[in-house]
Amino acid sequence: MSFVGTEKEVGLNCALVSRSFYEATNIPAVWESIAIGKYGESLYGSSSALYDYNAKSMLQDDNKRGSILVLSLDEVCYYKHSRREYYFACLVQELRWDRQNQRMYVYLDARGEADLRHPDSSTILIEGVQGDSPQPMEGSWSGVVEEPGHFQGSLDFPAEAFAHAGAYTFCYANLSHSNGDYDCVTLLTVPEDCSLRKAFVGARYEPLDRTVPVMKSEEHSTQVWRRFVESPVFERHIQGNSTGQRFLSWRPRNNRVILQRWWV
Repeated sequence: MSFVGTEKEVGLNCALVSRSFYEATNIPAVWESIAIGKYGESLYGSSSALYDYNAKSMLQDDNKRGSILVLSLDEVCYYKHSRREYYFACLVQELRWDRQNQRMYVYLDARGEADLRHPDSSTILIEGVQGDSPQPMEGSWSGVVEEPGHFQGSLDFPAEAFAHAGAYTFCYANLSHSNGDYDCVTLLTVPEDCSLRKAFVGARYEPLDRTVPVMKSEEHSTQVWRRFVESPVFERHIQGNSTGQRFLSWRPRNNRVILQRWWV
């Protein structure tokens, strides 16, 4: 007795399986289920019309028309000469890739004393590139908060600027980049095959219309910054917030007068 069957029977069974698989992959509900599992029900629903309600087409295009890819970073560029009574830092929150319009957005939240530099002089540099040394790239700034001691918003770069293999580092508010007085942080590393999509492995999908910077709540910002700032500096912020005033003159523990508190 044969459990496999004759060569003819095996061929027939394979044909039946192939036909069943082909039929299954052409059932719209199957593709819809896969798309919802990948993008979530809300994003799938808001993107469906862009693909004429064809989930298979959406998956084949990876929903470029209706979504952006978001890499969460939460990396900090610290001012190298900061002191507890004179402190600056830039939190690089996210990297967002708008594949439909080929734009890249660096979201940041910079805080410091009243003379905190504007983020429009921030740069990105590719490291590990063979040949001529690349020049630092400048982005276009779009802010939702622009006050002495506080800038929150995004820097916009063309996605083609990330077309080369290598590590892309960000430096806050210094055109010279490598000689900057803020620590540089790595945004992402593009592999040797120059696949930017591979560099975004693990990124989440969000609706395309979320490329405009959205200000985080003060409560959220407080919880995030608590992880990155020394306790005495953070306490200085808390003391200033307790009055409900903005740009408060106050004294830290060592009694040196700070004209304006570092946290807004």
